[in-house]
Amino acid sequence: SGDITATAGTIGGWTVASTLSAGSGTSAILLDPATPRITLGGKTSLSDGNHGVYIGTDGISIGANVSEKAVFSIDVSGSMTSKTGTVDGHYQILHLLVVQ
Repeated sequence: SGDITATAGTIGGWTVASTLSAGSGTSAILLDPATPRITLGGKTSLSDGNHGVYIGTDGISIGANVSEKAVFSIDVSGSMTSKTGTVDGHYQILHLLVVQ
């Protein structure tokens, strides 16, 4: 038991700073307690056009944006956008945009 405190350096391939990060570009992962958010790949925000995954207090976004919408996203209000999908194994969705 006990605490480990570090404000800079590396541990097992992770860079320790105000965030915890590893990799770069499409193989990047970032844990940011200040915002808070988790990012994978090049996607750094809910509306970022890069490929990757973004999880933050404003929503979740997966994939590169197409026509300013991610392949799949849910914002903090509950609005969901998905390009395609299957619901309950029975319903094929070709284009889905649910807005409150």
